Amino acid sequence: SNDDDDDDDDDDRLARRKRMQRETSRQLARRRGMERFTRRSSWWVESPSFEKRYLIALGEKVSLVMIPSHETLSLNGGQDEG
Repeated sequence: SNDDDDDDDDDDRLARRKRMQRETSRQLARRRGMERFTRRSSWWVESPSFEKRYLIALGEKVSLVMIPSHETLSLNGGQDEG
């Protein structure tokens, strides 16, 4: 019957809307997480904690940054192996 088809269409529209809302919520959560990360990271050029005096070169996709003498880059998180 025609009423059943209308109900199915309404259900489909509601399901699509819910999926879109869930996806939008996920995207916003990812974006907020990335924004929190970039704010805290002193290596991220857009971060307020980034010290521009250490920036040597800035390209479209890559930046060259001098490592401050008080910081270190290592695979083990700066902990000495021993």
